[in-house]
Amino acid sequence: MYGAIPLADVQHEDAGLSHVLRGPGPYLVAAFGRPFSAASARILDALTAAETSCGINSSAPIYLKGGHAPARVLRQRLAAELSRRDRPVDSDVEWSTLLRVAASVPALAVVLHDAHLIAEADRRFVRDLAQAWRSTLSEGGVPRWVLVSDDRRFLADVFGTDSPFHDPLAALTDRGAETAQAAELGALTYESLARACPEWSAQDVIRGYAIFGGLPEVLGMLQSKRSLASNVSRVLLGPSGPLLDALPAAISARFQKTARYGALLSALASGAETWQEVAGAEPEFGSGSALGAYMKRLQERGLVDVHDSLDAPAGARRKRYSLSDPFHAFWFRFVAPLADRIGAGQMQPMDAWNRHIAPGLDPYVSSQLPRMARQYLERRGADRLGSGARVVGGLWGAGYDFDPAATLNDGSVVYAHCTWQASRVGEEALLRARAEVRETRYGFGRERRAIMLFMKQPPTPDLEHMTLRDPNVEWIDAERLVAGARESPHLARSSESAR
Repeated sequence: MYGAIPLADVQHEDAGLSHVLRGPGPYLVAAFGRPFSAASARILDALTAAETSCGINSSAPIYLKGGHAPARVLRQRLAAELSRRDRPVDSDVEWSTLLRVAASVPALAVVLHDAHLIAEADRRFVRDLAQAWRSTLSEGGVPRWVLVSDDRRFLADVFGTDSPFHDPLAALTDRGAETAQAAELGALTYESLARACPEWSAQDVIRGYAIFGGLPEVLGMLQSKRSLASNVSRVLLGPSGPLLDALPAAISARFQKTARYGALLSALASGAETWQEVAGAEPEFGSGSALGAYMKRLQERGLVDVHDSLDAPAGARRKRYSLSDPFHAFWFRFVAPLADRIGAGQMQPMDAWNRHIAPGLDPYVSSQLPRMARQYLERRGADRLGSGARVVGGLWGAGYDFDPAATLNDGSVVYAHCTWQASRVGEEALLRARAEVRETRYGFGRERRAIMLFMKQPPTPDLEHMTLRDPNVEWIDAERLVAGARESPHLARSSESAR
């Protein structure tokens, strides 16, 4: 299902959630998955593996996808699925009755994909779901229900204090026997791509992750035996490339006023980070409140992340914004300006790559390298620093800008700079980092304050000599960044550390 990406990596990514799904229940899981995260596929993988991994004689899970169909049609589909499992039921009954019947089938899971659309089609849906949960538990039934959505606002509403689920979920938590949880199906790290494409050079792995990101549905389209340029040409830059129009189609399906959302996403892909920079992308966003509504919706749908500096006080406004996955950034920065000509057959894939993408690729990869550096510190920082990271994020203010920075489990603080350039990084990079460390109070007084320099290739001899003399300075080039992922059986998972 996931093409070049080893299935083990995807399964490990979802290990905690899989443990719940493969259990006997009862459970209610509200799972968030970004576009192209293959969320429902990953849920179904876990459920269909339940019989072999846990000895549960599970019926095949029922999968119901929300859409533009009327609520009555959706209920009829669920009734038909139950009839096929020897539980005939009138298709005109409420959701609560249908779900109670489903809970009477031993070890049957019901997966409701795009659950927010089901709720939009039937305003009684969440109320009926809560009623069915309460009734089923009181009757000794075992509900195993999964709501999948790419709308965080809907999933928050399910568990919110104003939700009809609030009281039964509070009781559920007190009893401790059942499981109710919100889960996020995150992206894979660059380590998964490194293992999936062992013939790629380390630098191509870093470039490839900056282009394709970590969403399994995207990575699953790659062919490990092909070169990076060939994969980009095949899936992104050809008239029939499966990813050429996939992102605008996903945005159109989720938002109205797509041109405004597209302008914001393009601005972020081009390097805008602050509120003022993003607002300048669209003249109509003169009002902060107008921009706020759009940005909030992009965050709720998993396309934009908001970050606070590690030293920011509560409520600080010096936030930064970024696209949630490198694939989104690459598409809007490089593919969007060419998409019409590519689709019309007016530009050949390799011409697009050689003339319009490759020349500007290094600065773009440099903008995405901090994401991979954060993953490295989260996963493998102990290899170089002797202690794992407790918190990883960005650190910026007057006179300093580190992305990432980290506090380690032993109390040490790490400050990192990332550079992806054709020439070798020299001693001036270390001198600049040391000067910036002196400008921040974050980590002041700690016994150890280390500097890490992430780069494309090994540094100049002068810089390497300086690092050899100072045990609190490390450099990590592409080879070092990727080598650990290929050598170790340890599987990668993107953490939700503070940014």
